[in-house]
Amino acid sequence: MMTYVQNFLNQLRKRLRVTWRRSHKFLGFPGATFSLLFGCVVCAFLVLRFVQLSHSHEEKQTLLVREEARQKLLEQLSQISIEGTSYAIYDMRTSKIVGHKHGYQMFPLASLTKLATALVASRAIAPDTQIIIPTESNLDFGLRAGDVWRRDDLIKYMLIFSSNDVADLLAKVAGEEKFLRSMNALAAEVGEPLLFINASGLDEGSATGGTGSAAAAAKLTALLYKESPGTLERTSHERATFSVLRNGKSFEIKGVPNTNQLLREYRGVIGSKTGFTDLAGGNLSMVFDIGAGRLFTVTVLGSSRDGRFTDVLTILNDLQTSLSTLQQGMKI
Repeated sequence: MMTYVQNFLNQLRKRLRVTWRRSHKFLGFPGATFSLLFGCVVCAFLVLRFVQLSHSHEEKQTLLVREEARQKLLEQLSQISIEGTSYAIYDMRTSKIVGHKHGYQMFPLASLTKLATALVASRAIAPDTQIIIPTESNLDFGLRAGDVWRRDDLIKYMLIFSSNDVADLLAKVAGEEKFLRSMNALAAEVGEPLLFINASGLDEGSATGGTGSAAAAAKLTALLYKESPGTLERTSHERATFSVLRNGKSFEIKGVPNTNQLLREYRGVIGSKTGFTDLAGGNLSMVFDIGAGRLFTVTVLGSSRDGRFTDVLTILNDLQTSLSTLQQGMKI
């Protein structure tokens, strides 16, 4: 930058000599007076120009440092050792994957499929819709045929208890074919491949109910939280209570267990969704606030039934450590 300024000053001196001679003859000012006035103008211009160049240089240096920090963070967060086959860490502030292992490979999603089911149900079914539990239901925990549920409560119940019957029921209420098309259309919204053949994520023989990458599932989790934060926040508790109409009277279904019973082990947890089938293994996708409203989603695929929970905890701890080390007062 100093070389540029020196060249600029040399060129300016040459132009000033010519301009001074012409202006002096035209205006008729005494030489000393004119030189003083003209010198003040030139000095002001040079100071302003130098400040502009300094700011531009500082901005470029800051951007360079931030990009180097992001690359270092990506490298660190892509070397975490876990039991699972794949993982992805998604920064909801920057809308970027900041770390992953096989994060863009397609794997069975199992009940992480229900994240898409929740999104589509909240869009396709009117908020004031009352949904009746049918007699053919297998009656998961607390459900009874004939009970009348509010749409939002039934979606939350499905996510917390990972109810396959409720997932299928929501699809039927909205129209199964249209519902499934809308689920698959979510791929375009998250910008990653997704494939769903049912609303529950249950495998059908050798066919997986839902397929996608860890990156896709992480972004899908973030999309559900952004669009319906209250829905996912309800999944941050180990048990839940729901009010329904039973035989025409208000009735409370208490103690509905969350399929993630280790929620107390995580700091800053906002939401959680589990998934498990024989084909998929253990899956888990969670949303965390790691401080000052900085939100991340962490998704693990292809772990074991128990390993998925410790995998996410390991990733969360490494994420917090890496960010704390790299920031050091710098906003990345």
